[in-house]
Amino acid sequence: MAGFAINTTIALWAFYTIIPNLELLIWAAAAYTISGVVGLRALRRRPRKSSKTQSPWRTTTRPWQFAILVALPWSILASSYTGSLDSKSDIILVVLAVGMAASGSVLIAPIPSAAILYMSVIIVPLAFRCMFLIGDGTYIELGLLLVSYWFFLLGLIATTARFFAERIRTMAKLEQSLIDLSKAHRETELAAMTDGLTGLANRRAFIERLKISESNIGPRKFAVIYMDLDRFKHANDALGHHVGDELLRTVGCRIQRAVNQSSIVARIGGDEFAVLLEDATDRSVAEALAERLLSCLSEPIVIEGHTIDIGVSIGVAISDPGGLAGRDILKQADIAMYAAKVEHKGICFFDPQMQRRVDEQSEIEMGLRTAIDRGELVVHYQPICKLSSNTAVGCEALVRWVRPDGTICEPDTFLPVAESMGLTSTIDRWVMQKACEQALEWPAHISVSVNFTAAHIMSKDVVAQAAQVLRETGLEPHRLQIEITETSLLKHTVEVAEIIRDLKFLGISIALDDFGTGYSSLSHLVSLSVDRIKVDRLFVSELDKADKKELVIKAIVQLARGLGADVVAEGIETEDQLLRVRACGVALGQGFFLSEPMSGPEATRWLNEQVVTPRQERCG
Repeated sequence: MAGFAINTTIALWAFYTIIPNLELLIWAAAAYTISGVVGLRALRRRPRKSSKTQSPWRTTTRPWQFAILVALPWSILASSYTGSLDSKSDIILVVLAVGMAASGSVLIAPIPSAAILYMSVIIVPLAFRCMFLIGDGTYIELGLLLVSYWFFLLGLIATTARFFAERIRTMAKLEQSLIDLSKAHRETELAAMTDGLTGLANRRAFIERLKISESNIGPRKFAVIYMDLDRFKHANDALGHHVGDELLRTVGCRIQRAVNQSSIVARIGGDEFAVLLEDATDRSVAEALAERLLSCLSEPIVIEGHTIDIGVSIGVAISDPGGLAGRDILKQADIAMYAAKVEHKGICFFDPQMQRRVDEQSEIEMGLRTAIDRGELVVHYQPICKLSSNTAVGCEALVRWVRPDGTICEPDTFLPVAESMGLTSTIDRWVMQKACEQALEWPAHISVSVNFTAAHIMSKDVVAQAAQVLRETGLEPHRLQIEITETSLLKHTVEVAEIIRDLKFLGISIALDDFGTGYSSLSHLVSLSVDRIKVDRLFVSELDKADKKELVIKAIVQLARGLGADVVAEGIETEDQLLRVRACGVALGQGFFLSEPMSGPEATRWLNEQVVTPRQERCG
């Protein structure tokens, strides 16, 4: 409308001496008024949703009304005064009118019908006047030229409208693409924050919510409850993964039902779940929820006719206002959960002592990675003696870890950590190598026993490793004895039986260590061809407390004789224990009363000399 007003001003200036002033002023006032009204309406007009009560005809005709209204002043001026002015003024008037028709029609070309109507209102009356009312040849030609220009503008309007329509379609497609992209982004974000199996929040979403709780905590506390299903793997392996998946979904539903709406439930991974209790006013609130979760997850779950009793271990950690970050609270809850699982407590709350144990384990892990290369692992040897003659028949190789600060770490401390790191096979193989090399310095009748962990005895290349060590060291196979614990057989009796058969084929003898600690000892003795049975030190240590222990040891001796195996009593620490196990018919013994573990050189001197010490005299 600004251009309309400017052209009106130009016309007013150009024709104020030619057209009667009053008429020109009335026309100018009308033109200014129209441009002002239409401009203000356009500025004040806001997009709004269509209403069912609004007339479609009104919506369609409004652009036409505006087009006619805006074009009318120029149509009246041009068609009224063209031919009545001098030729120069007529040309200026026609040019102004045609310019207004062209510029205006192009501007409103997005509405083709309104643009055609607008330029027709200006050009058609003017052309008609030039051709028929004035009648002069020059004006007839001007009228024909105006008709030609009308067709030109018609094509320009069509082209502009088509271009604009294409642009609108492109913008609509772009807008739709942006909408689709935004929707896809939201869906991707939702998927990234959701566990696909259970529909719960996943670990990432849980940690993000922890950050929010951490930043908004103020004086409040929040609690993290960490859960791990106890027997999920067994159910998953025995019944199939589809049952395992349904089991996890059911557990997720039970957890959601047990918590309130404000708590966040997430599947952290595998069979581990977590709950964020954002308003844990005190320990009792978290404890009540943990007990509720323990109760609902301890109830059997029925899936496809299978009744599954999985159980759960729960760890709880509560934040301190202004204390640790949310991730650290989650880690504390995880540590407490592990303690609950190890101690079979069901629920454990985190305490600093747990963190110290974890830190010690981490320190052991870091040290173990380089302990072998740095020569920190050493092998000590404890003799196995004939109880009748006090002479040694062999030695058991016992690995020790001498840490850089000089402290000795016992195998009960570092071997479980090594097993979790997958290092036990490496350590077992190294101990076997060292023990066989040391045994070459002993009398020919002395054997050496090496303990194999459950992980190593089940490794595919354990037989090949033993054969290679014997070849490299030159030790006679019958002088090497491999000890395996009864607990390592509980899940893999058939597989271990095959490995034992292959080891015995090499000439290696087999000892069953810690006998009596498993729950299927007799079946193992019948199915496995072992050469030696080592009675667990628990039976020996309690001989003076219960006569039934003597009965058990006597039964083991009789059973071993029937199977062609000898018996070793472990953990003999007193003379009374020595006399008692001898009375039970045990031929061989091992323990501090007979001899403490010795270094390799010490064991070699002891075995070669076979000096009867005062302690050995007590053995006799």
